[in-house]
Amino acid sequence: MTAFAPVPTPLHDITAIAVNTNNNDKPTLIVNIYNPQDEDLITPMQEYLRTHLRLRKYGNIIIAGNFNLHSPLWNPTGYNRHDRQADHLVTMMAEHWLWPLLHPGTITFPRAGTVIDLVWGNEKAEKVTTKCRIAEDNDQASDHLPIEIHLDTQPHQEDRIPPTFNYARTDWKLLETLISRYVPKMAIDPSKATPASIDKYTRDIASAIQQAIKESTPRK
Repeated sequence: MTAFAPVPTPLHDITAIAVNTNNNDKPTLIVNIYNPQDEDLITPMQEYLRTHLRLRKYGNIIIAGNFNLHSPLWNPTGYNRHDRQADHLVTMMAEHWLWPLLHPGTITFPRAGTVIDLVWGNEKAEKVTTKCRIAEDNDQASDHLPIEIHLDTQPHQEDRIPPTFNYARTDWKLLETLISRYVPKMAIDPSKATPASIDKYTRDIASAIQQAIKESTPRK
């Protein structure tokens, strides 16, 4: 038996629900966001998550939607537009240990050939995600492509201990390529850098390297 309960938020264009299953796990939190192009919804959402939402109450956490933001971290290679809000988005997700579940470069807005619809998940969500891809068969004639996400929330004995990375089977050439693609360039003059900007840049580098490892190294 599965039960759904709304999670109230004071922010427009954000909907959240908690999904309870009968396996005694913590509920799954699913947040859907629409970030208008002419507004900054990322900053108030970041403050709301910091001060109101108790993420430890939940097991799997997924935040998805149309973010209307561009970054080389998820856009196809060669599309170099970089929105400042995208950096705030990455920082917000990193604060809560959320990572992209949709493969970088997966075009969701075909008219422009870009990626503005994103799916973020925590480690638990990543482990139970069996599918996160464009659902071409479910296209409803929108100018955005639908994204299909499958979660296997049934308990598995082998999932209690997360497997480590098998670095002996790392695709080192792919890892090098992904690191060069994902690691952001420093957007400020080093002589004018502040401790806060250096900390953020360090987090962005760490996030990019971790994502590159996940895509180039199998688990044991």
